[in-house]
Amino acid sequence: MKPPPLNTYTALSLWIDFGSGHYGRYRDWYEPEASTKPISLLTCPSCFRKFGTEYSVIRAVNSKKDKKCNDPLPQMLKTLCGYAESMRDPENLDRITDELNSHVGQHFTSVRAPSMISKVAAFLHPEYIVPFDSYAKGGVKKLDKSALPSDNSEKSARQKVMLARYQSFCADFEIRNESALNTAYRQLIEIAQGTLHIPNSRKTFRKRVVDLYLMAVGGRFNSSINYLDRSFIKVRERVFRKCDCRSR
Repeated sequence: MKPPPLNTYTALSLWIDFGSGHYGRYRDWYEPEASTKPISLLTCPSCFRKFGTEYSVIRAVNSKKDKKCNDPLPQMLKTLCGYAESMRDPENLDRITDELNSHVGQHFTSVRAPSMISKVAAFLHPEYIVPFDSYAKGGVKKLDKSALPSDNSEKSARQKVMLARYQSFCADFEIRNESALNTAYRQLIEIAQGTLHIPNSRKTFRKRVVDLYLMAVGGRFNSSINYLDRSFIKVRERVFRKCDCRSR
């Protein structure tokens, strides 16, 4: 079955049902300048553990302590801090993943490294980076089988370009759907009335919806593509009726 298009209704649906709640919980991390008590994800181990648990990337850090009973997480966060600014450039993410793996050694599980690095980068630079995980990867493959390195290619070679290729696909996909995404953003602002959490930045909104859409196509939200088919019909009734009432 061909995935449904990312149109205005799909974007509205995904944000209302999934994006708004998540963004509300982590808004202080996405927009630390708007918070009265800015919290850095990379300088607060307890915050990082919370993030890692919800995003299923805490397993990227080996839970075993070394012979001196040291927790590996602070060391990893200190190393990540050194890469914080360079994570803004999607072309750097694969290199950072590889270098971090060599720096932290046995405490870093490389199989989940790309996912963790991309999600950290997306928090630090939400206008520039789209998170990567197995669901998003699956979504990309359903849309364009040639967009990412083949699973048959050598693992080391595949990992060296995976995030760059993924970010490139997301950037092109966002451009192709820019009109629908911008329309959805404007309409959400009009109907929100304080009931929805919406990014201050339209660019951040577009990146987050691309992420949600790819995960949905990849099967993240249970019924996946069928969910999208039903959801944008439901949202058309639920949301636009409110708009019609307010415009009268």
